[in-house]
Order: sequence, then C-alpha cells, then structure tokens
Amino acid sequence: MYASYYSGGSSPQDLAQWVIYNPGTDDRWSGGLLNVLWCHRLDHNAGFGEYTKEDVVVFIEDMSSIGFGNMVDWMTLVRDYFRQQISTVMVAANGTSTSWQMGQWMDTSNYTSFQSDWERWGSLMTADGQLISLHSQTGNATTMLNAIAAWSVMDIFANTNTTYSSWSWINGTGRDPGFWNYNIRNMVWTDIDGGSTTGSDRFFEHTTTGIPNYRWILYY
Repeated sequence: MYASYYSGGSSPQDLAQWVIYNPGTDDRWSGGLLNVLWCHRLDHNAGFGEYTKEDVVVFIEDMSSIGFGNMVDWMTLVRDYFRQQISTVMVAANGTSTSWQMGQWMDTSNYTSFQSDWERWGSLMTADGQLISLHSQTGNATTMLNAIAAWSVMDIFANTNTTYSSWSWINGTGRDPGFWNYNIRNMVWTDIDGGSTTGSDRFFEHTTTGIPNYRWILYY
C-alpha cells in the first residue's frame, strides 16, 4: 500500500472508506516504514494529502474539532491494521507561538491535561519516532514541546517563524490570491520571515533533541 486516504463523513473504522493515492503496481503497502499525515481540511493544508511518498496513511479532518483523543485512537487503528509501529507523523494545520491544532486547540496552558494521550501516542511509534509539525510559530512553545517529547519519547520538529506550504504566487508568478494551487510543481515550503526553502534546504528552527535529521514524507 502506498498512501491511504481518509476524509470525514464516516467512521475511520470502516476501511472501505480508505482509498489509495498513487499506488504501486501491487496496490499494497510496500513493507517500508509506516507513516501518518494529518491535514486540516478547512484550508490549504488539505493539499498535502495528494503528494505523499509511499506508505503514508493520510487523514484529512477538521483539526480544530475532531478531538486529540480521536487522533490517537485512529492512529491505533492504523498501527493495528498494518501490524507495524508508526515511524513518522506529520501534521499540517494551524498554529501560533503558544498553541497548535491537534484535533483541537492545544496550548501552553492546557497541554498537561493531555499527557496520558501523548503517552498512548508514543506507544504507537518506533523507537526513533518523529513528529513533524507544519504549524506556524509553534516552535516557540519550547516548554510544551519538550514535555510532549518526553511523554511520547518522540523527537518533535517545529518552526518558530510563520511557515507553511504555499502556491506559486509566493514566488511571483501572479496567481489569483483566492486560488490555492496544489500542483506539485508549484508547491513550496515557505518561511515568510526568512525566505523560501526547498528540497534539502528545508529546515526546522526547533527540534526537541537537537538532532537535525528528520524524515520528510512528502514528494516536494
């Protein structure tokens, strides 16, 4: 299986609702590392789902209201279905310098109430599990991120600047600002405060272990 995709409207337990983006010739999981991508379906972040590498299960949901406990429950289904620990989880949703969308708004004042669910999340991951945050500015909430990393035994990568995936008008091609272009050739990783970065130049300002290497599970 290359990339499974689930979008709201039915229970994720119904595997008949899961479809495959860009399958290989066998239409199956390749047997490599198992990964999960969460996308906020109410804005441009939903476009990430079409550009995953192989073995990525994609959930496109309202990341402000589905509930953090549900995120962990649904990833448990993924782990159990494929009988494989999850290697990398990437989340493309909205954030601030003190909060991020993790199924609901989680922030520096309430994150401790989610410790048990973060520990459950950690139990689903490989020993070198990573959480890649595509939230703007959340890398500034270092106390929260470091605590979550300790509970879940994951390395968390996050940005301190306003960063997101954007379409080609950022690069001066003049597209209508009301139109998000999901074409892979026009998608860029943009750091509004520090310029655009692509490919191997892409970086995160904060990592909870200080190790710079992270696993990028998208094709751009």
